[in-house]
Amino acid sequence: MLGIQQKFYLPLFFFIATTFFFYLQVFLYSVNIPYWDDYDVFLAFILDFQEMNSDDYAARFYSFFGLHNEHRPVTARAAAYTSFLLADRIDFSWLIRLGSLWVLGIFLMYSRDMRRFTASPLQWMIPCFFLFQHRYGQITFFATASWTNLPSFFFSLLFLHLLRTPGKTTAALGAGTLAALSNGDGLLAFPAGLILLALEKRKREFFGCLGLFVALVGWYALESFQTGGTSSPSARLDPVAVFDFFLIFIGSAPGFAHIHFARLAGALLFLSSLYILYKERNRGDRRHTWLLLYLLLTAAAVAVRRHELGPERGMQYAYTFYSIFFLLPTLFYFLEAAKRRGISLGAALVALGAVFFCLQYILITPRLREFNQRLQRAMEPQSGRNPPGPEAYPNPERARELLGRASRKGIYEYAGPP
Repeated sequence: MLGIQQKFYLPLFFFIATTFFFYLQVFLYSVNIPYWDDYDVFLAFILDFQEMNSDDYAARFYSFFGLHNEHRPVTARAAAYTSFLLADRIDFSWLIRLGSLWVLGIFLMYSRDMRRFTASPLQWMIPCFFLFQHRYGQITFFATASWTNLPSFFFSLLFLHLLRTPGKTTAALGAGTLAALSNGDGLLAFPAGLILLALEKRKREFFGCLGLFVALVGWYALESFQTGGTSSPSARLDPVAVFDFFLIFIGSAPGFAHIHFARLAGALLFLSSLYILYKERNRGDRRHTWLLLYLLLTAAAVAVRRHELGPERGMQYAYTFYSIFFLLPTLFYFLEAAKRRGISLGAALVALGAVFFCLQYILITPRLREFNQRLQRAMEPQSGRNPPGPEAYPNPERARELLGRASRKGIYEYAGPP
């Protein structure tokens, strides 16, 4: 009886404790202040949409589905419009708080797959320690990222899950479309799915998936060409810099904000990912392959686009979220391999996760406070009537113009520090 209770209550305690502290910090440190892309994706979108002729359906469609840089932030725009319909204004703190719920959905989706081959509830709860902390705070405390990166990752996981579930291909393609319409990186779930469908010789599903992928890429490319293109890497790539950025991106989560540790951790996780892909090539249930292919494609795409900004950008907190999902399959794969040899590592991994969780809260909490205060300082001049500082938006004059229009229409006004 005691063993059964331990199997249930201890994992439940871990789940409640980690999610409580995670969402407590979201509520404590989220502020009603736009930050960088928030000005364009939320404020400018609502202002422009409100001023459009109600009969101009083409303009309204483009406003919702048009490109922003190299992405289509449709989920973010839908969240902004829903917020406006419900409250007649935009509150960035609540957009952040609600957007962070995507992390819970991602945890549940990932853990659903882990339960299929992980018997111990303790091992099933290991992702709690790595996901429910703000090592990737540039996503969870940035309204645009919490409504683009997070839903895109969730729908990508759902796409890959449904694609390997018999009879769910249509639903999978719907999830893949939502991933691509949340963030451009969601498109990269399709090549991962196509590779696996080809290996499993599922021709009908393969061509259906390929057709949708080509249509979505064509839509992105056509609009990019018509609007004069988006930011892109130079024609001359530096392969060494790209690969270095790629490794730092992969190792940013276990790197503890140190670039050399991140580079080493990235090399180890990259090699372990290749090893897992090799070992699973002939297995009927390629449980890790789907996710690792998607993650490797994402890391490569980001490295090509961002390597010119310097290797330090690979340590950006937003990328740490993806790095966590390189770490988790590696831990679970070798946990399973050890179990087959009679070696139990579940308790050790739980202890490792708990230490990682506590260290992250000790290291990250002061940075969350600093980020919160920095945004408030950027908005201090006359409560936003003067241009906010460059910490909040790279074009202060445009920021002032958007804030002024939003204030006159009652859509948004900075009320000062809480």
